[in-house]
Amino acid sequence: MDTLSQELCLLLAGVGLIVLDCVLNTGIVAMIGVVCAWVGAYLMGTKYLIATLPPGAFVLLMQVAAVLRRTEESSDVLLKSVGELKGEEGIVIREDPLLVKVRGEPWRAVSKTRLRRGERVVVLDVKGNKLVVKRRKTGERR
Repeated sequence: MDTLSQELCLLLAGVGLIVLDCVLNTGIVAMIGVVCAWVGAYLMGTKYLIATLPPGAFVLLMQVAAVLRRTEESSDVLLKSVGELKGEEGIVIREDPLLVKVRGEPWRAVSKTRLRRGERVVVLDVKGNKLVVKRRKTGERR
């Protein structure tokens, strides 16, 4: 196999990895593909390298944008779901440290009053990873 065909194989492998990433949607495979394509084009000569720069830069920017968008969406969903806990009812499952079960999930909690295991509570606020709760009065509605 002569040198030019090896470089062409590296370039085509890079393009193949970029196409594969369209299916996998991870971004990592496309980054490796861009690097392979650039190295293959560089080894083939400057005119091929210059031809791969615009598409490579475009793919690189699209992958970075996709990763940033995915990260932003997941953090928004988390913040919305945690914010929705305000006003929810829960039950104390452990006293020290205070753990309450809200929507079937255990959460660390803080309260101004001492709470006992089995008591019903209402979520007032969310501070970091802890819920601020108060004892639910008998007959109190959400």
